[in-house]
Amino acid sequence: MTNPEHSIWLVSDTPEGKMYDAIIKRLAEKYDAPEFQSHITLLGKLTMEQRKISDTIRALAEEQRQFLVGFTGMEMRERLWHQALFLRAVVLVAAINLTHS
Repeated sequence: MTNPEHSIWLVSDTPEGKMYDAIIKRLAEKYDAPEFQSHITLLGKLTMEQRKISDTIRALAEEQRQFLVGFTGMEMRERLWHQALFLRAVVLVAAINLTHS
C-alpha cells in the first residue's frame, strides 16, 4: 500500500492573509465552489510517512523564523473539476535564527 500524497502549505495569520481568506470565502459562496484557506504551497505530492514529514518541517522551522513574501505575477488554470489562480511568489527578506546550542 502506498502512502497518500501530502502538501506543505504556508499560511498567514496577518491582516493580508485574513483579507485573502475573506475574498476566497466570498467567491466560494458566489460561485458555489469549495472554500479553502489562502496559502502558499511550499511542497506538494510528498509520499513519505506523515510523521517523517512533520519531524522534518519542525527541524526546518527551528532554523527559519520569518520571511517576507512578494508576488511577481499570476496565472490561472482551468481543470474539469476546478479553476485555480496562482500567484508567483518570491522570498524578499529572510530572518534566519543563527543561535547555536
